[in-house]
Amino acid sequence: IKHSDRYVLTDPWYNKPAFGSWLPSLAPYIHPSYLAALGDKLTILVSHGHDDHFDDKLFEIFDKKTKFITANFKSPSVVNRLNKIGFENIVTVGEEEQTIDGLDYSSYIVPDLSHDDATYLIRSERGAVIHANDNWHEFTEPHLNMMRTRLSSYSKSSILLFSQTNSASGFPLNYRNFTADEKQKILKEKVAKMVAGGLQNAVSLGIDRMFSYAGFATAYVKDKSYENEGLFPTSEYLTQLLHEQEISYPVVIPSLYPGDSVNLPSGEIEKAFVTGYQDSDIKEVTDKFYDVYKVKDNCISYRNLELGTENFESWLNYFLTEFDSFVRSRVQGPDSHYTKLIGKKLSLQCELESGDSICKTIQFGDGLVAWDPRANKVCYVGAATLYSILKGEALFEDLYTGYNAEWERFPENEYNRDIVMLIVMFSYVYRNRLSSEAKARFFSASE
Repeated sequence: IKHSDRYVLTDPWYNKPAFGSWLPSLAPYIHPSYLAALGDKLTILVSHGHDDHFDDKLFEIFDKKTKFITANFKSPSVVNRLNKIGFENIVTVGEEEQTIDGLDYSSYIVPDLSHDDATYLIRSERGAVIHANDNWHEFTEPHLNMMRTRLSSYSKSSILLFSQTNSASGFPLNYRNFTADEKQKILKEKVAKMVAGGLQNAVSLGIDRMFSYAGFATAYVKDKSYENEGLFPTSEYLTQLLHEQEISYPVVIPSLYPGDSVNLPSGEIEKAFVTGYQDSDIKEVTDKFYDVYKVKDNCISYRNLELGTENFESWLNYFLTEFDSFVRSRVQGPDSHYTKLIGKKLSLQCELESGDSICKTIQFGDGLVAWDPRANKVCYVGAATLYSILKGEALFEDLYTGYNAEWERFPENEYNRDIVMLIVMFSYVYRNRLSSEAKARFFSASE
């Protein structure tokens, strides 16, 4: 968005969120080096602390005087991570607007959906940007009212809404419950529902455009074909998908490629100096690029490590017991709306190179219980990947959103979102707080 010399950087140019897979995105139109070279002239907005939005390694190339903006989350994890890298010029914003270098910022958090994600509204005299990040659900009425008041003086063309338009998890592609055809059907219905949430937000705010944001990434895992099974949510594809799903809104999803600019207040899209792209060609050539430059060679099968099982199993018991304690603490405190989580089961089958397996089940509220192959969520993971998680080198979340494991769920038609949300939260707690102590306790005997 053209506005003086200020930019908003939302995502790393590529992500390596997991031990066993790479998730390369479309090639960047502006290399991060050019952004980092702006020094303290650059302001970076970090939407939230999930690793696909917050890349510690990438941030190391930026000037330590760079200004950062993020939401005033209850947990200081984003601020703490930025401080650890060496950044100190950090501003947190909430629902009450703050003016920072001529732009007005506000953030909107829905705790029942997530404690650590936010929608942002960024305004200037020329126009406004609403960036929903991972919040594709319909905005709450109190938040809509705040936004309507703050957007009341703008023309429709000068309000830009960016909403998520693709699945951010491995479901259903990495689930064993479903056939290939069933997976495609479920995935399309899932994505169409997400897009509909963003379109409804546009209608509720009285605007007639919604830009497709996120989801232009491909999961590469050896011995799998996820890169050929996922959706590529371009404007053309989403328009056709909504038609197939018989979903209709008076909202346009514009075509916007890397390098294109949106001029405010007119809202006109100025194309980059290269035009004539075909969506299928971009996807094919991007895939070829990562193949030629051997990125795919870094992908490993998730069954490729033999371990001495005794100490490894003790380490895994510790991890799962701490996970159960974390869940009980959260449900009794800030996540009391997840009370139905108590009593549910999570099973984990760790598959060793020898062909043997270590099978564990926790029942939330009771800790480790007898193995249950039909738990609410069942995770099948290789020793190499799990070992990297136990050592704090990767996130348990990667097994779900990073495609580094396979899953089942029982009953098949129940999502059990509460289990997934607590897995995501615990991933960061374990890596940042518990993994060092666990490694000191268990590591030597495992080597």
